[in-house]
Amino acid sequence: MAEQIADSLNSAIVTGTTLSCRVASITRLGKLQTNPHYYYHALGVYAENLKLGAGAIHSLIINNVVNGAVITLSDSTTGLTPTIISHTAGATKTDPTPINMYGTPFSNGLRITVSGSNASVTVIYE
Repeated sequence: MAEQIADSLNSAIVTGTTLSCRVASITRLGKLQTNPHYYYHALGVYAENLKLGAGAIHSLIINNVVNGAVITLSDSTTGLTPTIISHTAGATKTDPTPINMYGTPFSNGLRITVSGSNASVTVIYE
């Protein structure tokens, strides 16, 4: 009697046959997160491209800020639009204030702009 494998009965063929199956798969369990980077802007009015291409923002920490400072993160490498977040300081503060960005995605690039007055900011992104 022929051997039955995976519900396939082969009793008519006498010679041996081979079934080749080539598969390459990568499986990752858990949340996908690469190694996050951070950028610390000490003080002053400033504009900087932090990343080219797609990524995600984990958090924004406003370390200290002067009244009237505008902190803008944009999904761009050249300007302020499209804007991801824009924060205008209503008062001078020296206490660090974290803002959880919950992995907010961007696709074109990540640009930080500090205008109006001085501000110290840390951006954590990947």
